Parts: sequence; structure tokens; C-alpha cells
Amino acid sequence: MSTTTVGYQNSLEHLLAELERIDLKLRLQVLKMRSLSGCSAGEGLRGLYISEEEIDNILTTTTPFRNTASNPNDMSFEPLEEELRQAELEIQERKTESLQQGFTLRLEQLCQMFHLTPLELDALLICLLPELDLRYEKLYSYLQDDVTKKRPTIGLVLDMLCPSFEDKLAARKCFEPQAPLIKPQLL
Repeated sequence: MSTTTVGYQNSLEHLLAELERIDLKLRLQVLKMRSLSGCSAGEGLRGLYISEEEIDNILTTTTPFRNTASNPNDMSFEPLEEELRQAELEIQERKTESLQQGFTLRLEQLCQMFHLTPLELDALLICLLPELDLRYEKLYSYLQDDVTKKRPTIGLVLDMLCPSFEDKLAARKCFEPQAPLIKPQLL
């Protein structure tokens, strides 16, 4: 049984799919952080501390780009990684189909116009999330273990997008003054 790929009908539909993919990457980052830390702050830090429960509430709330709620107790690496792989595959197939049908996808135009790599696009989308939904500010503060850091730092972006230390070092060039994200002030 063959399935036909249906392309994106407009740029917003494509953008929402890409943001949902980034949301999955964030969920994986939360799992990685939790597996490394294994401890939580005490009650004496209320107001200076974002609780696990608060993060779970953020992760289970649906958004315009995350259509389904998840159970934080069921979050584990393998299902999330598979969901991410499937999302990436579907986005690529639908994007290809849309472009073949002659649809203009603005995110693709942006990448072409500024010569953005996939990593640079992901960095841009990571930075866009808290502009669209303020709950991501708390999530970024939690991931950076600092309630004053409501926007993603270069370190967080690299942690989310680069699997190894060597990859992180190589990717830092994306944030140099003459880089496509920085020079035209996209970030």
C-alpha cells in the first residue's frame, strides 16, 4: 500500500511543523538534563527556582505548533527520538512536494536568501519560540538552570543541536560577527 505525500498548503503550515520539530528537540533536552542532574532544588528557593512540576505542565500543554499533549511520566528517549525522526522525515517529504507543486515556502526562501544551514535555521527557530509563546521562557530558564536567562544562550542552542563537543566547537562559527545569522541581525 503506497501513501502519497501531501505538501504544505502554505508557509504557516510549514513553519508550525518546523516549530513542532524544535519543540521535540527541547523535550529531549529536558530529558537529558533530568537524567544528568537527578536532583531538585528545595522549597526555600521558591521564586528563584522552576519546579519539575511546572516544567511538566509546560510540556503537557498543547500549543499551536504542538497539537497533542504528552504525559511527562511517559517521556523517555527512544519514543521521543523516533517521533523526532518521523517529524523530520515528514517535513522533508512535504516540503519537497510543496516546492514541486510550485508553492512558495517563506522559511525556505529565508534560508536561500541568507544562505542558512540547517543548524542555523534550527538556531533561529529555537530563538523564535519564546517570541510566540512565553511558556518557553520558563523552559529555557529551567534548561539553563538560571531563572534570569529567559532566552536561549549560544551554549543551550549548541547543546540542543550538536551531539558532540567537537560538533559544538565547529558550530560556534554560526555565531561569529560575519555569520549569516548575525551580520544581517537575524539573531
